[in-house]
Amino acid sequence: KREEARINAIEKAPNSVLDQIPVARESVDEEYPVEGVYWSSPIEMEVHTQAKSEKPQKDSKFKEFTASNRTVKPLWRINSVNTEDLRPGPQIAIVIDDAGVDKLGTKHAIELAGPLTISFLTYATKLNEQVQHAKSAGHEIMAHVPMEPFNKTLNPGPNFLRVDDSDEEIRKNIKLALTKVPESVGINNHMGSRFTSNVRGVSLIMEELSLRGLLFLDSRTSEKTVIPKLARKYHVPYVTRNVFLDHEPSLEFILAQLEVLEKLAIKQGYAVAIGHPRATTISALSQWLPVIAEKGLNLVPISVIMAKRIGIPRNLIKLTAK
Repeated sequence: KREEARINAIEKAPNSVLDQIPVARESVDEEYPVEGVYWSSPIEMEVHTQAKSEKPQKDSKFKEFTASNRTVKPLWRINSVNTEDLRPGPQIAIVIDDAGVDKLGTKHAIELAGPLTISFLTYATKLNEQVQHAKSAGHEIMAHVPMEPFNKTLNPGPNFLRVDDSDEEIRKNIKLALTKVPESVGINNHMGSRFTSNVRGVSLIMEELSLRGLLFLDSRTSEKTVIPKLARKYHVPYVTRNVFLDHEPSLEFILAQLEVLEKLAIKQGYAVAIGHPRATTISALSQWLPVIAEKGLNLVPISVIMAKRIGIPRNLIKLTAK
């Protein structure tokens, strides 16, 4: 209740951040109206936007996925970007989510120096084409799955995961989402402050991810998230977003957030940031990406952060499907 009250207070306050990305109707499923859809979720981001340091996890006893008494070859490693040539040093993963709907913004994000992690909204169109463009540019792929927020006025998009739906309906929508984005290493939540706080709903997600060997990046739109606890229970590799880059979409703010990200990576050995395919975010990254190597920092895809957390040497991350 305290978190819901906090969100409601934010929503009632003047909020210049709340912008909607203009979207052409052909970018969306034909039966789904463009009007009233929040393609970005700055209100949700306000819930927990400060840089969050977490104790690095290095669990050499982490068990890979098992299902029906057999080991599942993890797709998060099969679909990962090859990163054998990484230098030692702090690691930073930049995740661009909300990708795929604003196709021009997504194209510009893909054109940035990588490897980035591009997380595509599962209801975007022409996903195969966009994913292959991102893969060919050397980026890693995730599925950005819409989930229910506490704020009932926000619309996460079609087929979003709802707390009050039946197990059957939730499973159906999870499976649908996982088929939409090919060659992904895992998922992160789009909005989802309510859903990621719900044990039953998140358990259903984890069951499906564990069967496929996929990871979960917690966008952390709720301080009550149950993702870490349930990911451990179901042996699903997970990592938490540390920094939101652009909940205030000015160039100066984003560059300042990148400085926060650098300090956090140096402090704990790695850090994960989430940004969006907006002009100011892309401009900030185009300035920042060429100089991070000079600072002794490594830009890596999310799979490398995951491997670091569970003790897999970076030269052994990539697996073949055979």
